[in-house]
Amino acid sequence: MLHPETHVVRRGDSRPCGPAGHCTYCHEPIGQKHKPDCVCRQKTVVVEWTFRVTVTAPEHATPEDVEAYYNDSSYCASNAVDQLMELSESRHNGCVCNEFEAKFIRDATPHDEEHSLVESVLDDDDEEDEDEDKPVDSEAGG
Repeated sequence: MLHPETHVVRRGDSRPCGPAGHCTYCHEPIGQKHKPDCVCRQKTVVVEWTFRVTVTAPEHATPEDVEAYYNDSSYCASNAVDQLMELSESRHNGCVCNEFEAKFIRDATPHDEEHSLVESVLDDDDEEDEDEDKPVDSEAGG
């Protein structure tokens, strides 16, 4: 789904490495619309994340037993998140990129957005940058 609220250049879209008072990527001024191909114009998509990790299992466990343990038992996926955090923290640079792969599934539907973290992430971003939509007085230093 497209997010039209991301179509207008806000203060947060202007970074020190780009032109002051303009989008760092498409160079449109704050308050104007981003160019159609600007990376700041956002949409939501469904992505499947896969992490390849090594875990312990009973010696006699079959592949079906292992999958049933994680998918059909009382195992909580939040435990997997905790284990990924532990794996990341155990690495000298915190990087688990070698165990990670992302696959695009499709553009998100309204149902996808209702059952995801995307809306709250967009809302949090707006709260942090409450005055981003206000015009910038470039002579006064913004």
